[in-house]
Amino acid sequence: MIALYEWNKASIGKLLWDLNAKKDRMWITWIHHFYMKGTNCIDYIPPTHASWIVKAIFKHKEELMNSTVWDVFRSRGGYCTRDMYKLLRGVRPKVRWKKVILGNCARPRDTFITWIEFLGRLPTKDRLRRFGIQNDGLCVFCGTNEDIQHVLFECDFAINIWNQVLDRDEKYRWATNGVMGMDWIISNTKGKSMKCRKAKLIVAKTIYSIWTTHNMIIFQNHTKDFFQLGELKVVAPWCKKLIENGHGDVWYGYPPVVCDEGDDDDDGGYDYAPAA
Repeated sequence: MIALYEWNKASIGKLLWDLNAKKDRMWITWIHHFYMKGTNCIDYIPPTHASWIVKAIFKHKEELMNSTVWDVFRSRGGYCTRDMYKLLRGVRPKVRWKKVILGNCARPRDTFITWIEFLGRLPTKDRLRRFGIQNDGLCVFCGTNEDIQHVLFECDFAINIWNQVLDRDEKYRWATNGVMGMDWIISNTKGKSMKCRKAKLIVAKTIYSIWTTHNMIIFQNHTKDFFQLGELKVVAPWCKKLIENGHGDVWYGYPPVVCDEGDDDDDGGYDYAPAA
């Protein structure tokens, strides 16, 4: 995934490079004639009446043109947006959960909620209290202190769901290793085998279902019995069948009991096509 702020700034650097090199292009000639009027890029300060795009181009000129990679561009006679982006972005560690999200066969909404959970940004009660939103801070499932790790992996309700969804081998490793949550997910979703693809789908679907039930209890006064475990149980064998048959996007092949969720977009049909 690309950081758009840094990428846009690196792209602005390409415009600065072209302006500084006075390339034979109409918009460059126009800016030099009507705005810069013989002033070089380093010394030029846009007037207050200048267009917003001219101001945006010269806003970051000092940071870009005084960078070390700019001298490299001069020596080789060309600008590289990718190299500037890498410099602006800096060296950052790769996230461990990248493979869990990318290439996941679950529905987009399942993977989106899973991604937000991995970022630690689901609005649990402890997080809302840090934002100044008052609440009791208690888990809706068991009544203890609520945070992301507890709601999705450590609560007795969540543990019971995971143990029923996972098959025997996976459940055994979950219990004996004593690794709950992220570490278990990372270690059991590496690779491209059918088992790993199945695990990624089940993880995303289960996280989404637990979180949806959490919200239904708070906002619609549902009980824990609202959780549809039958939907999760039917996903695993159906996922295995579709993957073995060579279907990549498993969520389009969900069985009718899973995809028959009503018509959310009012287009007159199911939002997820039933399997043949």
